[in-house]
Amino acid sequence: MDKIIALWTGWLLSLLGGCGGHSHTTGVNTECERYLNDKMSIAQSFLDNTESSRIGMLYEAGESIPDHKKDMIDFPYSFASWAIRLGEDYRKQIVSPREMSTQITPMVDTIFYSRDSLLCIALIIVSEHYDQIAGIIDEEVGFTGMGVVGQRDSINQRFRIFPMEGVLDSWPDYESLSKDLQKFYTKEATIDDTKYGANDPRIFESAHRFKKNSDGEYYFEYDHGEKKDFYSNTPQYLNRKINYLSKD
Repeated sequence: MDKIIALWTGWLLSLLGGCGGHSHTTGVNTECERYLNDKMSIAQSFLDNTESSRIGMLYEAGESIPDHKKDMIDFPYSFASWAIRLGEDYRKQIVSPREMSTQITPMVDTIFYSRDSLLCIALIIVSEHYDQIAGIIDEEVGFTGMGVVGQRDSINQRFRIFPMEGVLDSWPDYESLSKDLQKFYTKEATIDDTKYGANDPRIFESAHRFKKNSDGEYYFEYDHGEKKDFYSNTPQYLNRKINYLSKD
């Protein structure tokens, strides 16, 4: 646990020490501070979605759900794998009996914004440190990386997040995964076969997933024809005050 706390603390200090290419300015609502808040809120959204998935699977299995968790009952399938463990026979799938905040630590490595900053592609690195539990296979401690699309209606709002395809799994350390994850998402043809990578704002104007359908909704909001509805995208969640790094 001490190692995980040190890892998370190091990530937080790295946020406070730089803005990923964003200029340092003064004032609460600066570009730099918004960037850091975006990193923190997207990481929290990811964690909340994995916990929502865990609670949803327990509910479907007939387990008793604590009252303070009942508003999280959902089943966002794109996040379900984080909450599933394997039995000792490697066949039985077991829903994690532990809260996801004690099992994984998501950290936003980089955010690539559209020109108006209302869309983004965020690269997330997840530190996996699952507890050893009787009857469940011990998981290797490691790092997994993936991308999510973010969308919001104003720059002062939290991003709604939607998982992207492509996961880099079981890396031994954060630094090498960070380099490989950025290389994967910034190369040409990775995203909808466009000639732009995630680091080029033109990706948000050319990739199919960022187009809207006849109902005015983005294609990234759908998965195999069904609209994605994740816990972190609900109005109650989006309206929560963002004050992780606020100076007041």
